[in-house]
Amino acid sequence: MNTSALSNKGTLTKSAIGKIEAKKETHSSKAQKKTATPTFTNIVNIEISSTVKKVRRLSLWKMNIHQIAHTFRHPTMKPMSQ
Repeated sequence: MNTSALSNKGTLTKSAIGKIEAKKETHSSKAQKKTATPTFTNIVNIEISSTVKKVRRLSLWKMNIHQIAHTFRHPTMKPMSQ
């Protein structure tokens, strides 16, 4: 889009507005067609959520190891109910 349409006191001409609206319509129709395929952001979000789950599992596992080691060091202390 050329800047001459914008330079007129910041108001767009009718033809420019029409072009923008047409672009929006074509873009939305393309977006609706592609909903079945996963987008890049969706893939990234899935990856992040899976890594977070893995980290949580790992931290729980580490806690269990620490707990076991603790019980071996102090035999009088009863291990936490699992």
